[in-house]
Amino acid sequence: MSLPVGLRWLGLFVALLASGCGTLKENQRLMDFDQSVRGYGAALRWGYYDTAASFVRARPGEPAPPGCTPRSDVRVMAFQARDQVVSPDFSEARVRAVISYVLVDSGSLREASEAQTWWYNADARRWLVAEGLPRVLCTAAAVSAPP
Repeated sequence: MSLPVGLRWLGLFVALLASGCGTLKENQRLMDFDQSVRGYGAALRWGYYDTAASFVRARPGEPAPPGCTPRSDVRVMAFQARDQVVSPDFSEARVRAVISYVLVDSGSLREASEAQTWWYNADARRWLVAEGLPRVLCTAAAVSAPP
C-alpha cells in the first residue's frame, strides 16, 4: 500500500525538521561555550575575579575546586583558550588556557598554561569550568581544598 504523495512529503519534512533541531541545538551550545570562555577570560583580564569565579563549579558528585585568594601583585594581560576540544555530545570541552600576566612589583611579563575542563550544566543552561581560578592568580596559602 502506497502513501499519498502529500503525506510522504509531510513525513520527509518532519524528519528533516527533527534532524535540523539537533544541529541547531549543538550550534547554540557551541556558541554558548565560546561566549562563556570569552566572558571568563574578560573577567580575568579586568580583574573581576568574583565574576570569573562564578564560572567555576565542580560537576555534581565531584570534589569542589580549590579555593583562591587572588594575589594583589599579579595583573592578567591576556587570556587565550587554545587547543579547544569539545566532546561529541557537546557536554564537555578541554581547553589549554594560556594566561599572560605581569608581576606588578617587577614589571616582568610572564606566561602560564593550564589545562581546563569545561562542562555544560543543562539545568542552568550554561558552561562551567571544573577547575578553580588559574593557580598563578592565587596566593600560595589559598590554593588548597576549601573547608
